[in-house]
Amino acid sequence: MEEVFLRNVSVTDIGFVVFLKSVERRRVLPIFVGLVEAQSMSMTLSGEKQKRPMTHDLIMVLFEKMDIILEKIEIVKFFEDTFYADIHLKNANGKVIVIDGRPTDAVILAMLSKSKIYVNATVMEQHGVDDEGILKIKNDSRNTREHSGALISNKISENKNEELGVYWKLLEEAIKEERYEEASRLKKKIDLIINEGEKQ
Repeated sequence: MEEVFLRNVSVTDIGFVVFLKSVERRRVLPIFVGLVEAQSMSMTLSGEKQKRPMTHDLIMVLFEKMDIILEKIEIVKFFEDTFYADIHLKNANGKVIVIDGRPTDAVILAMLSKSKIYVNATVMEQHGVDDEGILKIKNDSRNTREHSGALISNKISENKNEELGVYWKLLEEAIKEERYEEASRLKKKIDLIINEGEKQ
């Protein structure tokens, strides 16, 4: 396992991205998240509090009242377009309980409890990027949107515009539902449509 920390939460034109940075090397794991999760992580990073407890705050209160300690969270695998996380808890008797959870929820709970976050080394190697890769993720999505707008303004065929719009919506839904491999395929399809339009 490789220890990481939440480096930042960024918004791109195709969704919100959480960057988990390796403690020991220049390697970052990007995970696309939904709006609610992005807001929650950003607020936790900034130390901002809501007037009323949010879901993750409520969970932390339950842990405290039930004398449960969150020891650590681990992002253990990537399977069928989805990251999987294990949440390690210890009860009052010292028994360790491991439960499955979404990485986004697990990371927020780890941040609230100031627990350590780990990523499986294979997952980090296969799905992580070098530090400079972060800029590429942001720029790729921004450039694609800009090209998309340019194609529409240049009045390429109506069918192509409709097709592009459908793929953008599918891409946004795939990211929201954390189906990352499908999102990657859709992004390539969008790029292909754009490139074909530019050649016309």
